[in-house]
Amino acid sequence: MTSPIPDLMSPLLDQPNPIGQVKSDVLAALEHYKIKDASKVVVRFKSIGSAPIMKNNVFKVTAGNKFQAVVVFLRTQLGYKPTDPLDTNLIRGYQRDMRIPTRYEDTNLI
Repeated sequence: MTSPIPDLMSPLLDQPNPIGQVKSDVLAALEHYKIKDASKVVVRFKSIGSAPIMKNNVFKVTAGNKFQAVVVFLRTQLGYKPTDPLDTNLIRGYQRDMRIPTRYEDTNLI
């Protein structure tokens, strides 16, 4: 007499679906990152070259904003149009004390 063939599929079907758990974890993570960070960071602007010097060069911005929002803000403070040439860059990136040193320069060569 031969031994019965073990049923390998039934135990797997009785277990919880790991893919469903991963999907719910991913959705929970996405919901968490949709919430904007309300904390503030300090942005310090430094003029380079022929760019106009600002009277106040230190501003606080919401940490959840992209750096592009900082550039748009800088353009409005300088009175630049969106088409006017302006080069911006981070001096040393984000620092531990939540300050963002940023250089800007007028790249108009005329």
